[in-house]
Amino acid sequence: MNEQPIVIHKFGGSCLRDASDIIQIAGVLELEHQSRNIIVVSALWGTTDRLIRAANEPRYAGRLVSDLHSQHKRFSPTIETSEFAEKYHKILSGMEDSLSSLSQYPDDKIAYNRLLAAGERLSALVVANELRSFGYDSHPLGAEDIGICLKTINNHTEVDIEKTKLSLQHDMLFGLPIVTGWFGKGPDDNIALLSRGGSDHTASALSVVLDAERVILWKDVDGLYPLNPRWNISTRPLHYLGYGEALEFACRDAPILHTGSIEPLMRHGIPLEIRNVFSYGKTRFSTIIGPDIHSFNGIKGIACVQHVARITVHHEGMNMNNAITMVKEIQDGQMLLYGLDVHGSTVSFITSSSHLSKIQSLVDQYSFSMTSKEYSAFITLIGNGMNSFVIKDEEKVFQIAEHVFTTEHGLHFLTNSSQIQDELISLHQLIQEQITN
Repeated sequence: MNEQPIVIHKFGGSCLRDASDIIQIAGVLELEHQSRNIIVVSALWGTTDRLIRAANEPRYAGRLVSDLHSQHKRFSPTIETSEFAEKYHKILSGMEDSLSSLSQYPDDKIAYNRLLAAGERLSALVVANELRSFGYDSHPLGAEDIGICLKTINNHTEVDIEKTKLSLQHDMLFGLPIVTGWFGKGPDDNIALLSRGGSDHTASALSVVLDAERVILWKDVDGLYPLNPRWNISTRPLHYLGYGEALEFACRDAPILHTGSIEPLMRHGIPLEIRNVFSYGKTRFSTIIGPDIHSFNGIKGIACVQHVARITVHHEGMNMNNAITMVKEIQDGQMLLYGLDVHGSTVSFITSSSHLSKIQSLVDQYSFSMTSKEYSAFITLIGNGMNSFVIKDEEKVFQIAEHVFTTEHGLHFLTNSSQIQDELISLHQLIQEQITN
């Protein structure tokens, strides 16, 4: 019996741009040589976007298979002469079949899912082939082939952890397994997809199924920052976040982190770590996410979502069931809702301004009335114990933004300022002063 602690490594497209990235991956795996390592991969950089475009717009499909063949051969020049050559060409052929089916039947969801899953399949093959040149017994595994099951058909779903525990083929996880992320076997036994970023969820769910020691998400940044780097405000990566704090970041303004990568781990206390595949060997910078530590109650970071609207839906005859059904339809349309409040005959929430027309159409179908007010940004101060936290100089904050609601890990504000970056700088300075004092 293998007693080595299991570590799940997830490598996304930002770590899989060209053949030189394999050197970095082999190097970081060497740092974990005392562990039993399992890799989950996304598609190579840019592949999924191209597959989606080809599936939805046939005029882009003509050269797709040839172009992807060239891209993956550049990543792994020996793939066509390796022991994986037959599988490789079978995937390419399957892509052509899926594209042919979609050209005749655009609503063929089975063909659509198979086409998109091909990106992860190709990635697993070329990554496994290249890691063999570094002496690893690496081999590609399709998520559905090893028994990873999903709870719903098609998109917007999650790994069925309990079912996967029963169906997982443990004997296939020898050597260095390279597992495809983002998809699995649906309840109808066809391929089903997770949402974008779902490969992180695959890694976290697999860690629960295997009772792993930890999950490492390898990225091209040093960790999670107190402020999104796009605001050009100098900060250092956060060393530690509780699960609840991390969820606030994931729900708001942290593109490198997804809620689906955190939620499975919370119930089992498995830590997650974000590392930079290109610099971790030298810097050892990382962000660790684990149980909430209540010894420090304070603000750790700021999230900012621009161009939002505060929406209120009302109808005297609205009952709870109708309200829940309407909200579910909105969420099924891939629209994020913040601060959702269902109370009596009123439903209120904050969402992207770009969703206004879609939500208005849906509300009209229910014969409800809707009012909305647009704001330049939705700002959240993130930390622990925020529902009892007192901000020093809070009047300065309220001059900047309107406080709308509080959760355990977030103070949430709306603002109509046209100088969002300046406001974030002011808020960041207030936080630093509070930490210093």
